[in-house]
Amino acid sequence: IESFNSGGTFKPGKDIVAYVNNADQKFRIFYKGEIYDVEEFPPMGFVAGDGIVAYVDYSGYFKIFCDGEVTTISSINPDFFKVVNRMVIYGERGYFNVWDDYRTHTLETYIPREKDWAANWGTILYIDLNRNVKIYNKGENKVLTYDLADSVYLYRDVIVVNKGMNNHNVYWKGKKY
Repeated sequence: IESFNSGGTFKPGKDIVAYVNNADQKFRIFYKGEIYDVEEFPPMGFVAGDGIVAYVDYSGYFKIFCDGEVTTISSINPDFFKVVNRMVIYGERGYFNVWDDYRTHTLETYIPREKDWAANWGTILYIDLNRNVKIYNKGENKVLTYDLADSVYLYRDVIVVNKGMNNHNVYWKGKKY
C-alpha cells in the first residue's frame, strides 16, 4: 500500500491497518481498500480493532476512526485507552468509559485496576469498589452478582467469577452454573 521505506510504525486490527509512513510522517489508515490521510503529524499513540482505530493526535485530542470517519471523543488526553473488538475502553480524569455503538458510556466514576476487568465480544466485565461484579453489554451497565469477587474472567461470552478459595461461579446466557 506504500512504497518501501525502512522504519515507520503500524498497528493492524481485524480488517484495518493504521500506520505512520516514515517518508512523510503522515498518519494513515488502510480500510476497505482505501487509504485515508487521517493526520498530518504522527499521533502520540494509536490502537486498531475491528474496523476502528483509536488514537491521540499530536495536540492531545482523543479521536476514533470508524467507518471512514474521524470523530473527536475528547479534547483531553485519556489516562489509558484500549480497543477490544469494536469497543474503545478508556479512562478520562478518573472515569471509566467505553465508546461503543457510536456513543460514549460512563461506566464508573473511578478506574478499576487493570486486573479487575476484562472485555471481549462487546462485553465488559469488572469488579466494582464493593467487590460486586458488573457487566456492560449493548449500552446497558448492570450488576451481574452481589457475591464478593476476587477476580473475573471472560472467555468470549462465558463469565467466570472467582469468589476465592477455589469457589468459582460460571455464567452463560444469563444463567449461573
